[in-house]
Amino acid sequence: MALKANGGVGSLDPLGQWLARRPLRTAMLSGAAVLVIGALVGGHNPFDAHNWATFDSGLYREISERGYWLKQCDGVANRSASDWCGNAAWAPALPVLMHSGRWIGIAWSKRASSCRGCAGR
Repeated sequence: MALKANGGVGSLDPLGQWLARRPLRTAMLSGAAVLVIGALVGGHNPFDAHNWATFDSGLYREISERGYWLKQCDGVANRSASDWCGNAAWAPALPVLMHSGRWIGIAWSKRASSCRGCAGR
């Protein structure tokens, strides 16, 4: 981005003008670029959903495929029968987005990749 002597957004080259007028998009693209470069430098494929999976990814996948559930932990190791077990405490937006891909025929692996970190291990 080369600045002309008069300064301001109008003095930037076309790419610089586009980026300067879209700060949110610029920040998101910059962040995505840093993540992709970091994955490549670390020897990982940035487009493989398993590389973005986190400890709770399995819960999000379960919610997107089977919905929420809550029941008493009777018979669950390290839990008393009066404890509650389930996935009902997890945020709904991510599983809803992942499940909505099924409605239009997108495969699970593609939905998970596009949600970055949704795939269960």
